[in-house]
Amino acid sequence: PESSGGGAQAARKYAEECLEKELLPRKVHWRLYLELADLAKRENLWAEARRLYFVACSSQPYAAQGWLEWAKMEEERGQLSRSGTILNYGLKYCEYSEPLLTRAIRHEERRSIAALQQEHGQVVNQSETVA
Repeated sequence: PESSGGGAQAARKYAEECLEKELLPRKVHWRLYLELADLAKRENLWAEARRLYFVACSSQPYAAQGWLEWAKMEEERGQLSRSGTILNYGLKYCEYSEPLLTRAIRHEERRSIAALQQEHGQVVNQSETVA
């Protein structure tokens, strides 16, 4: 049986061939870039995944899916600031995308809570040094 690594390699090779030989219309190339980014992400090739998400989002900025998947990857990697920036860019193009709006709101809530916790921790630490 074919291992998952072999399947991923075959998928990558096929997607790259479709792009190189333009076997599919250009208007759907962004989907291939998303697939390639997902494959890179699964192999922990973060810089390559970022590059491919960037190409996908640049190719079709009005597709919320690209922005969502890219922001999710950054969030999962602990890059909250980068994730927020990506969500904000996505909202410039997809301002009425409910999933993108929801993700951006949740992101801001988490960021605010983290800031409050950090501020609270600093207040506690200062009060401990004063006492």
